[in-house]
Amino acid sequence: MLLEGVKPIGVKRVLTKLDADGQVEKYKARLMAKRYGQRHGIDYIEVFAQVARLDTIWVMLATTAQYNWRFFNLM
Repeated sequence: MLLEGVKPIGVKRVLTKLDADGQVEKYKARLMAKRYGQRHGIDYIEVFAQVARLDTIWVMLATTAQYNWRFFNLM
């Protein structure tokens, strides 16, 4: 049940990852919101996807330790 005046956002499933030849490289399941039906400031205020590769985190921590910098966890 939706509140009055609220418009539902459609979703799309993305299931495969293709290689350069167009063949299925691996199967993945993602549920993505169809943003073209939304309006900034009305349906959403900001867009943020919290994704980081583990090797990127390790490089950040190593650089922080090497230069004796402070590391703040903002989560």
